[in-house]
Amino acid sequence: MRRLRRECPWDREQDERSIVPHTVEEAYELADAAARGDDGKLADELGDVLFQVYFLSLLLEERGAGSLEAVADGLIRKLVRRHPHVFGDEASEAATRVLEDRPARTADDVRGNWERIKREVENDGTEEPFRPIPETLPALLYARKALKQTSHQGGEPLERAAESLDALAEASRRGASAAAGADPDSRDAVERALGETLLAIVDAARALDADPELALRAAAARATTLASVADPPPVSAISELVLEVADLERAREFYRDVLGLEETLYGEGREGRYWYLVGDSARLGLWTPQTGLAGGRGGAHVHFAFRGPREALDELVERLGDRGAEVEGPIQLGADRAIYVTDPDGNVVEFWSQDMSEYAADARAGGGAGTFKRPDG
Repeated sequence: MRRLRRECPWDREQDERSIVPHTVEEAYELADAAARGDDGKLADELGDVLFQVYFLSLLLEERGAGSLEAVADGLIRKLVRRHPHVFGDEASEAATRVLEDRPARTADDVRGNWERIKREVENDGTEEPFRPIPETLPALLYARKALKQTSHQGGEPLERAAESLDALAEASRRGASAAAGADPDSRDAVERALGETLLAIVDAARALDADPELALRAAAARATTLASVADPPPVSAISELVLEVADLERAREFYRDVLGLEETLYGEGREGRYWYLVGDSARLGLWTPQTGLAGGRGGAHVHFAFRGPREALDELVERLGDRGAEVEGPIQLGADRAIYVTDPDGNVVEFWSQDMSEYAADARAGGGAGTFKRPDG
């Protein structure tokens, strides 16, 4: 780290004001990796946060105000002081007296003792309501800390939540009235009512011992998921369904003779496959187990082919990539292109760009390159 400060122009230019935005960003990325349960990403982001801690400690060292070692020593002393129920005599006498008054039998006892130790042992006697709240905190966390300082917990959590929700309803009514123009300063009134509404929600979350930040993030993630489900791929129809079957002749007998599907000459000359016409513009294929479409997984499984407009394929590739799908292609199919996606069970889904009017005309005519050929034509 010291070498970076000496030899890297970017690192030399940094100070607290310029580096802290990166610290905040790295902390959010760390939280995201933890929430996703991605251990590899979590380890990577922990390294990024560790860099931030080391860098800021080095800035203290450069002006003789501290060091990484001093930061670590301070943390150790704080942990010992705030855990007299663990470290016993190693904690300060004042911290131990807190434990005598309230033994730490539960997590709530521990949190209560922490607050008392912070107030009576670590501070200069300043009462909780007068401690400054960092203005750079995210709004939900800032609101939660402000509510903690300015209100007194009492009664049952659900009762406190109900009181907060009543305040929410009243603020919502005032906001709706302002939006309707009843208040000449409607914009200010709406913003004030909205702020009161959000504050009431945070208060309800605090009363129920829930984290409003986590709850809101989870709700936003659910909304994103629902939106993606409600936003289907830009396709017009299934144009192919291919079954990889263990016994090709037995499957052929079932689909041709039992179900009565019309066998076509599409793909004539290729070994180990039969094609059947389904309606005017779709086909069913029977294949022996093999390496699937475009090098997809082999085995007895299903291939779906969806056709859609040419201009939609690039949009679909980008969308699938954003959602973590592994996309094979696009590959060129004459004037058209196709991509292939394999689902968790090994089924291959093909998305195939094609002009629909051309496709339907060729299908009805019973010919044309890449379309159907009936045995009689």
